[in-house]
Amino acid sequence: MKTVPTNRFFLLSAVVLMIGLNGCSAVWEPVRGRIESSRWSVQAPEGWMRFVAPTYEMLSKDGPYLQYIFIQERPVSAAFKYTQQHIEADMLPHELARVVIDNLQGDPQISGFTLLANSPAQIGGKAGFKLVYTHQDRQGLDMKTIYYGTVHSDRFLNLRYTAAQRHYFNVDMYTFEQVFKSLRLSVNS
Repeated sequence: MKTVPTNRFFLLSAVVLMIGLNGCSAVWEPVRGRIESSRWSVQAPEGWMRFVAPTYEMLSKDGPYLQYIFIQERPVSAAFKYTQQHIEADMLPHELARVVIDNLQGDPQISGFTLLANSPAQIGGKAGFKLVYTHQDRQGLDMKTIYYGTVHSDRFLNLRYTAAQRHYFNVDMYTFEQVFKSLRLSVNS
């Protein structure tokens, strides 16, 4: 077996790392001030990074495998991925929560799902629900999530905070609550 000389190995590793980091830096960017969509806005936490995708936004301070805030809106008529259930615009908060819980329980990337709390909540002035649950991710790390959901116009809006349960969850829970309290829903949609 041929070995790679040490200097070339480190140089090759550095090049691979630089390519990987450059690819990531184009997606994650620093965020300041308010994050706005046509239907909602929130105050971004200071020092966090933002990832924007077509159907959601994600914020993280130390990386999404340690903690993240996830904001998503989707058409009410869209079926949930793991159950194919639909929600209706006139569903009561506990009915919305049941559809979300069923979908979470069907998600193959979530194991050991344990629902800790399911309660009504005001979300930007709208009736909705709040779930608190724990699970293990694909690597077996214990995670904890706070999940808020409501229907706003013809969209299902959810705002959630997920973090490694052992340390990060408690450290950044206050930051998430501040983001949640800053949520404003547009009246035009």
